Amino acid sequence: MSTTYLITGTTRGIGHAIVRALLLRPSTTVIAGVRDSAHEAAQALTTLPSHDSSRLIVLALDAADLGAPFQAVAKLQSEHGIEVLDVVIANAAAGESGNTILQTDLKSVGHHVAINTTAPLALLQATAPLLRTSANPKFIGIGSELGSVAKIEGMAASPWPRTTSPYGLTKAALNWVVRTAHFEEPWLTAVVVTPGLVKTDMAAFAVKDSGIGLDALGAITTEESAEGVLKAVDRASRDGPGFLKYDGGEVPW
Repeated sequence: MSTTYLITGTTRGIGHAIVRALLLRPSTTVIAGVRDSAHEAAQALTTLPSHDSSRLIVLALDAADLGAPFQAVAKLQSEHGIEVLDVVIANAAAGESGNTILQTDLKSVGHHVAINTTAPLALLQATAPLLRTSANPKFIGIGSELGSVAKIEGMAASPWPRTTSPYGLTKAALNWVVRTAHFEEPWLTAVVVTPGLVKTDMAAFAVKDSGIGLDALGAITTEESAEGVLKAVDRASRDGPGFLKYDGGEVPW
């Protein structure tokens, strides 16, 4: 039996590594959501190695456009014959600034909320009809330990990260969206998975003013993160924990 995944934010970083890993699985349809399907980075996805029984669909799905998920689903049905989605992974995110609460640029809050919280909600609403047709539907929000309210005190006392607004607040809001969906919709498994501190452009930007390098902080590769994230996705269940870590652990809310 084949399994169909839809992942957003796939031209680089963790999303790209997730696509690479999934394409090597047998009988798997991988739908890679990208901002611009004509962009060189999006087209490069078609050159990734894949299992003979698997296929890739590169799909325009811009997280900044709230109508994009609905248009993308319509295109999946009309042009690609997709009527079932088994797993949807909301991976696309923005982390373009990092400040204390008192120094937070209020204009940047709206942008980060739109990409990190509202866009996953729109994605869930748009894909819900196709998820419903799956025997084991899963909606996965790629979260962050920076969105854990329980960990704020400990992080505030650590050398890094200490200036995580507005990114952290939008990831906390994502937790609420995903967990609420899990309990409101008994047919759906909805969980948050944190990928760890990963060697990505976003992480490098976050630490650039800290004086501490990613290697010193124990950052992992995108391949290591993707492997762990997919293990967490595979074991996610209705009765299981709702905030999973890539390494098999859990994160407190």
